[in-house]
Amino acid sequence: MQALQQGVEGDREITYAIVMDASGVVFVDTHRPEEIQTRLTGERDKEAISQSKVTVATCREGAEMETKQPLALLTDIKTNRSDVSKALASKDF
Repeated sequence: MQALQQGVEGDREITYAIVMDASGVVFVDTHRPEEIQTRLTGERDKEAISQSKVTVATCREGAEMETKQPLALLTDIKTNRSDVSKALASKDF
């Protein structure tokens, strides 16, 4: 999660990143860390959760562009690191 924070800080085009599970519980929020472990229930949050592919949208509130991308997080502790690297390289997740 620290790598995500550093990535956001090091990229001028990214304002913030949020990682949440399918129910809306926040794991990472680089903009509002106090939101971690809370459930987001707003319309934009529900829309983000429902995405099954990368989606780019312009927010109604202004000129802000938002990219929503579903992630597959590995939870099997028996997974070999080389398998993970191969999956990420091929984007087969």
